[in-house]
Amino acid sequence: MFLVSCEDEIDDSLPPVIEYIRLTDPDADDEVIETAGLGQVIVIVGKNFHNLEEVYINGVLTLFNPTLATDTHIIIAVDDDTPTLATHPDVPNTVTVVTKGGQATASLAILPPPPRVASISNEFARAGETLTIRGLYFFFVEEVVFPGGISSTNFTSSPDGRTLRVVVPEGIEESGYVAVVTESGSDDSGPRWRFNDKTGIFCNFQDINPFDAWGDKPVLGYSDPDPIEEGGAYVRVHELGVPPEMWWDNNMVIPTDGVNWPVVTSNDPSDYAIKFELYTVKPWNSGWFEVNLGWNFFYRLMPWNTPENPAEYWVVNPDSRIAVDTDGWQTLIIPLNHFREKPGNDPDGAVIPMHAFDWLGGMVMAFQNPNAPNGVPIDELHLLFDNFRLVRIVD
Repeated sequence: MFLVSCEDEIDDSLPPVIEYIRLTDPDADDEVIETAGLGQVIVIVGKNFHNLEEVYINGVLTLFNPTLATDTHIIIAVDDDTPTLATHPDVPNTVTVVTKGGQATASLAILPPPPRVASISNEFARAGETLTIRGLYFFFVEEVVFPGGISSTNFTSSPDGRTLRVVVPEGIEESGYVAVVTESGSDDSGPRWRFNDKTGIFCNFQDINPFDAWGDKPVLGYSDPDPIEEGGAYVRVHELGVPPEMWWDNNMVIPTDGVNWPVVTSNDPSDYAIKFELYTVKPWNSGWFEVNLGWNFFYRLMPWNTPENPAEYWVVNPDSRIAVDTDGWQTLIIPLNHFREKPGNDPDGAVIPMHAFDWLGGMVMAFQNPNAPNGVPIDELHLLFDNFRLVRIVD
């Protein structure tokens, strides 16, 4: 008597079928996933995967280990170089399995890297106002979290994932960072940008107000006949017909004296910055404010000037002139290591030392408009400033 056994032959002509895609977690072996991150290991579930030849994720050939591929399962890692929305706006978001019998394709959205928050537009934006967050990889955003854990889902992300506009929710009383949460992960605005943080304010034109106008233009707020916003106070610089080669006008100076500087905790000027809010009622495209600390150290504030080399922030480049329009209040930051010793208005002077705040009396901002072509006539200069503060911008 002879016993003969044999295995059924596998039909190589049968095309592959992808039933679903899941994670490798055995406790979630029946949970279908619709997205996966770069570097993540996934399981493609189906049939007729024998004689597997190739796997493509978003059109890119992805290597697989044959020992981790059976007739019904393929375990494979999403390559870190796989295209995503962050690099290819028209990415197909598909997985394709190729065997000798044919090919099968299923949908799978490949998530971009976690978000990166670079800046927020206004650290004191009020409830109901729109805050603009700039950075990278604002795709598949789930929520924006404000200090105190207050969340907003009322947002719009730009197609390139670099800008996120979110409506500030009600009830924010604490200060801290603003976090963007996506399916890929999260990131917050710290330590450089802090929301609703009054730390270090040395002039807000209300309860902290070492301002004393040199000209006829007062601090504005409730008494403003045409207020920009109800309540609060701010200072307005408003002049018509400002010519080039305009060097000094007391009505275009913002002086503060007898400032109570906050105690600094670092000897490195790059750890600190002067912050304030700017509102361009009219676009601004010429001239600068000499931001002067105690008549000893200076910086030229001219955000309309965009030199190719950002290190040359004090050099006027008329070919890089833009019309700055803040579209409401916008927080500006001047790192202290940009302030230089003043003699001769030399921008190559020594960097301000932190111990100077032991004796500096205050800060003066004086508007100047240089000769052509560096300066051009200004029909109407109309700018508002508020909340001057000295803050730490690193951990």
